[in-house]
Amino acid sequence: MPELTIVCAADDEEVLGKNLLASPCLADEGIQFLVLRGYRNIAAAYNAAALHAEHELVCFVRPEVYLPEGWDAAMAEQARLLTERDPNWAAAGVLGATLRDDTKLYVGHVREQEQEFGTAEGLPLEVDTLDDMLLVCRRGDAVFDEWMPNGFLVGAELCLRARQKGRRCYAVDAFVHHNATADQTKLSLDYLVSCGYLYGRYSELLPILSTRVTIQRLNGVCVLSA
Repeated sequence: MPELTIVCAADDEEVLGKNLLASPCLADEGIQFLVLRGYRNIAAAYNAAALHAEHELVCFVRPEVYLPEGWDAAMAEQARLLTERDPNWAAAGVLGATLRDDTKLYVGHVREQEQEFGTAEGLPLEVDTLDDMLLVCRRGDAVFDEWMPNGFLVGAELCLRARQKGRRCYAVDAFVHHNATADQTKLSLDYLVSCGYLYGRYSELLPILSTRVTIQRLNGVCVLSA
């Protein structure tokens, strides 16, 4: 059986109960499941959980994500493939963004609400950044930036930091259901603040592609686009 530690930082018990807690793999042998509550931000919760992880592979999952039957075996197999291809891989996820021939691509295979998005074809595939809905890394790489001003873009920050060190991140074939409750077409003030943080800290990596926006500099000013 796969051996994984699954981590969730939760502040909405109803969302958690309807989604992640309903995932069948949480009861599988070899799965350690940790729920963190009451931390000052998601990065702090994730760092605390990593200290208590029993397994080498640690999966950080948002409470609104449902992991379907067989997800744990699929994720373990993707991690094995990644390690064969790139022994120094930094992080993996189910949805990422990258630039190909000056075109922004969304890479991964998930179900957003009732609509299937993307394809498993070609995965694993290197990406610039990963979406926070699900992040996977080895225990020693599970170090999140607690200076991030709120709970957004922690996955993108982890990937950008890895890229500074010459390491790669990948979207993998481990299909999940993402039942987001917020309007994904609107950017909150907290999200914009997180964008500004990445703009300032990783200016040498501009443009920064995330799964929601592209952060770039235009005439010396931070500009966000789709």
